[in-house]
Amino acid sequence: LLFNLKKNQSVSEKIFLEPVVMISANTGKNPIYPILEDFGSLDTSGITKELRVFLDEFCNNVASWKTDALNIKSSSLFSLILFKYDLESKWSENFGVSFPEINEDSKIFDSWFYGEPFINDNEIQLPVRLICSSGIVDLKLFIDSSENFKIDGIQIIKWEKK
Repeated sequence: LLFNLKKNQSVSEKIFLEPVVMISANTGKNPIYPILEDFGSLDTSGITKELRVFLDEFCNNVASWKTDALNIKSSSLFSLILFKYDLESKWSENFGVSFPEINEDSKIFDSWFYGEPFINDNEIQLPVRLICSSGIVDLKLFIDSSENFKIDGIQIIKWEKK
C-alpha cells in the first residue's frame, strides 16, 4: 500500500506540504470557531445543505427587499410586518441616511453571514448578520423545521452604523 505524500486531506492542493503546514493542519481535535461579541459563534457546521439553501434564498429576498417572496408561516405574518416596518422606519435613526430606494437592480444589503444555529425538536434559532454600506443589522431567525423550512419569527437584535 503506497501513500501519496504530496497530498493531504487537511491541506489544500495549492499549498506546498512542509512540516510546519502539517503540524498546524490536523491536531486531531475539534476545530475552534471564532466568536463575535454580541453575535455568537461562527460555527455553522450544524447548518445542513437544505437549510443553507433556505437561508440564502431568505437573505437574497431581504437584500432585494422582496418581502412578499419570504417563506413565512401564515400564522407568523405579523412578524414579517413588524420586521418590515422596523427596518424601514428605523433605518435613518440607526444609520443616519434614508431607507434606500429599491429598484430591480438594487439591493439594500450587500452580503450576510450566519452564526451557530440552536436546533430544537421542530425549531431552529439562527443569528444572521446583514451587511450594507451604512452598517450592519443582526437578526435572529426562528425557523419551523417540522416539515419544510418556514420562518416563524424575525427579530432585529442589533443595529451598528459604520
